Amino acid sequence: MQIQRAKAVCARCAVRSQCLRYALAADPLQGVWGGMSEEERRLIRRREQKARARAARRPSFTMSEPEGRRCLTGAPRR
Repeated sequence: MQIQRAKAVCARCAVRSQCLRYALAADPLQGVWGGMSEEERRLIRRREQKARARAARRPSFTMSEPEGRRCLTGAPRR
């Protein structure tokens, strides 16, 4: 019940997104910050960490020819 009341206050707050960003960066914080509970913020952090890990594993694409010099098949343009 307390969490729902706190979230209702957050819903009317003008700085809700800034508050949430602070709470995500300043973990661990107890209670509702930016309209989200501790558990909800933990889930967001986990998703962000997984996304960063996936992005780090992706090979980076580099072109050996100047940009625009290759067609989609990889053959040089004439």
